[in-house]
Amino acid sequence: DTDALAPIGDEVILHNGTIIFQEEDPLNIVGPAGATFNFLDVAALSNTGDVMYLMNVNQAAGGTTDVLYWNGALLLEENVTPMTAAGVAPGSVWTSVSEAWLNDNRQILVGGLAIDGTTLPGHPTPIQGFNLGRRRQSINNSGDTLWFVDDDHTVAGGSTTNDAWVYRNNTPQWREGDPIPS
Repeated sequence: DTDALAPIGDEVILHNGTIIFQEEDPLNIVGPAGATFNFLDVAALSNTGDVMYLMNVNQAAGGTTDVLYWNGALLLEENVTPMTAAGVAPGSVWTSVSEAWLNDNRQILVGGLAIDGTTLPGHPTPIQGFNLGRRRQSINNSGDTLWFVDDDHTVAGGSTTNDAWVYRNNTPQWREGDPIPS
């Protein structure tokens, strides 16, 4: 964020001193027709040279949307890109792309819309939501993931004292209220 052209055009992405994107400029990469750069959420560069951007863009018809780019190609666009994960209803699309993390083996962990009401292994109650803060999820070079989820403490069996969980891949590691080994 700069003070150069405030209030618009002041946010830029620089690489080695060269502007790659500037707020309100055309994207200069294949993306939503007529979209302009609005703001950057994530920029990541792997040790193997892969580049990932998660950004918000202004749509030509009005409004904004989040898009995820991988090596210059549009990978995900909110309200357009189909979700293909197991357990997701056919025809579902990404309605939220909140965060993304990459590793050095061309793998991306994407944080987006949770399927409300889903119950994960080990959980007594359905998911209330994921906390998609940058430091609460990760993916290593082997493709293993760590992620944080919050149960719905408002349903039968729920509690605010043990509703937060950390998973490694799809296996619970610990939850709020568990004793810490000494």
